[in-house]
Amino acid sequence: MRKRILVSYATWASASMCYYGLSLKAPTLGFDRYLVAFLAGIIEFPSLALGCIIIRYLPRKVNFSGTFFIGGFACLLILLLPSSSAWGITTLALIGKFFITITYSIVYLYTSEMFPTHNRNVALGTSSMCARIGATSAPFIVDLLGKNTPLVIFGIISIIAGFLITLLPETRNRPLPETIEDVESRSQKDSDESQRGNTETPT
Repeated sequence: MRKRILVSYATWASASMCYYGLSLKAPTLGFDRYLVAFLAGIIEFPSLALGCIIIRYLPRKVNFSGTFFIGGFACLLILLLPSSSAWGITTLALIGKFFITITYSIVYLYTSEMFPTHNRNVALGTSSMCARIGATSAPFIVDLLGKNTPLVIFGIISIIAGFLITLLPETRNRPLPETIEDVESRSQKDSDESQRGNTETPT
C-alpha cells in the first residue's frame, strides 16, 4: 500500500510537470510560436481519442508506462538534432506532448483502480495535490534552464516515471479492492504467482 501511494505521487507529479512544461516550451523552440501553440492544443483531441481506445484493449501498466516511455524518448531524441533544426525539435516536442497527454488522462483511472474504497478519495486527492507541485515547477524549468535543457529534464523524468510504474499492480478487468486487507492480500497473491512462474521450468 505504501509503495502504491508513493509511486502514485511521483507519477502524478511527473505527468503534470511534463504536460504543462511541454505545453509552455513547444511554442518557444524557434518555429512559428502561434502555429506551434495551436498544434500543441489541437493534438490533444486525437491524443485523448487514442487514449480511450488503447485503455480499452491494453493492460493499464502497458498504457501508463508505455506513454511515459514514448513521450520521454521523444524529448531525449532532441539531443540528436542540430540546434538549427527548429522544425525537427518542435515535432519531437509535440510528439512528447501527444503521449504525455494520454498519460495524464490514464492516471485518473489507474489511480482510482489501485486503492480501496475507504481510501480512494484520499489517495486521488493527495495524488492530485502532488500533480499541482509538478505543474508549479514546470514554468520555472522552462524559463530558467535554457532552450533544450527543459526538454531533456522532461524526457528523463518521464522515463523514470515509466520504470516506477512497473512496480505497480495490473488492475484491468479486476474487481476494485474494498479494504486495505484486499489490497495486501492481492499483492501477496500476485507475488506468489510471480514466484511460481519464475520457478517453473518449461517441459
